[in-house]
Amino acid sequence: MIGIKETSFPGLYQSANDASLLAQKKYYISLCCYLGLLVVAAAISFFVPTKALGALISAFLFLATLGILIYLKTSRPDDIWYNGRAVAESTKTLSWKWMMRADPFHEENNVDGLFLSDLKKVLEQNRSLSSVLSSTVGINELISIDMREVRHLSFEKRKNLYKSQRIDDQANCYAKKASFNKKSKVYKT
Repeated sequence: MIGIKETSFPGLYQSANDASLLAQKKYYISLCCYLGLLVVAAAISFFVPTKALGALISAFLFLATLGILIYLKTSRPDDIWYNGRAVAESTKTLSWKWMMRADPFHEENNVDGLFLSDLKKVLEQNRSLSSVLSSTVGINELISIDMREVRHLSFEKRKNLYKSQRIDDQANCYAKKASFNKKSKVYKT
């Protein structure tokens, strides 16, 4: 049976997904550095309150945390992270709709054009993301061979594929996240 992989989706999916993951990593690293430097600065000011060296180190740490804060506010990795996730998931949803012949892609007349138009709308709604999208990934086919093969399967085969690779996959993903969040919960009730 045909399988849908991450590379089966349009290049817009891979590009937005990659941009989102990179921005998430940058955001967390910056936030950890910021908080770590604040703790170190507080410790230094507590343990070395009157010495010139302590003041100099505290000033340096203050400037470093200020620099990180300015970076976070100007480059907005959190926005890129969220918008990238939104574009990737919207692209994936539209792709599954197209493959399953779901509304509005159930007709055979110009469904490719309608699909491409919808992808363009998703990108237009998230214009701020266009500057960080990879142009090399975006050159992949917008409608892959795998997607076309799935679209031409019988209704029963499409339904089974959707259940196993979309519904079950999403359920497993959310179950793993719920389990992780439950294990990492600081306060247990």
